[in-house]
Amino acid sequence: MNDKCPRASTSPVATAGVAVPLYYTIVTTLSMTAGIFLAAGFTLMLHGISKGTPPLSEQLLQALEGGSLWGLILGSFQQAALRRLVRRLQLAGGKTTLDEIGRRRVRDTAAWTVATVAGTTAGLLICIVAAGAITITPHALQRIAGHALLGAILGTAQWMALRRWAAGAAIWIPCSAAALALSVPVQEHLQLLPLPLLGFQPVIVPGAVMGLFLGSVQALCLMRLAARWKGLQPPQDDELTRQDSET
Repeated sequence: MNDKCPRASTSPVATAGVAVPLYYTIVTTLSMTAGIFLAAGFTLMLHGISKGTPPLSEQLLQALEGGSLWGLILGSFQQAALRRLVRRLQLAGGKTTLDEIGRRRVRDTAAWTVATVAGTTAGLLICIVAAGAITITPHALQRIAGHALLGAILGTAQWMALRRWAAGAAIWIPCSAAALALSVPVQEHLQLLPLPLLGFQPVIVPGAVMGLFLGSVQALCLMRLAARWKGLQPPQDDELTRQDSET
């Protein structure tokens, strides 16, 4: 008769708690705002203020430069949030220390920054080629479609890294696309308000709103995927019973 006390398995979602998704949302909001602001300033410093619509070649060059810097800032800070999530999930999976598997998985999150840089850069380039859908135009539906396209491309790039860690990660793509698309009406409403942003409102508002929507939706996706994190799930009850019977 096995009179040992049963060991309770810890849910990855419960262990991650609300701190990690909240942290991820805040980090994404701030880094998206800073990334877009610095990318806009960087391209302005290099190319100056264009009179009228610049030629397509110059638009693509600015997208390449600005998208790379934007993605680098966004991806680096999101990567830090993912590292925290991985550590929480390791504890949920019964790993009390960062063993070799854990260390490798934490290092693997570096691929996130590379994927984010590729996603933001490719997204801007493709959107510009697709008739400049993400530029400020009077056509709201055009802007919504452009943001959805940008979110889908960014989500696809990040999914290529995320799928290595979590099963069913394809949900990341439509969620990212929907988040950026839904941010457009809020951006347009806030742009009409006299906010005390010292003239930077056209840059800060889109970045902050996009970051808030993207961060909150992606954080919810992360919590859903936490239970499917590869190699980090706690042992099942039948496995615990088998281990106890062998001892």
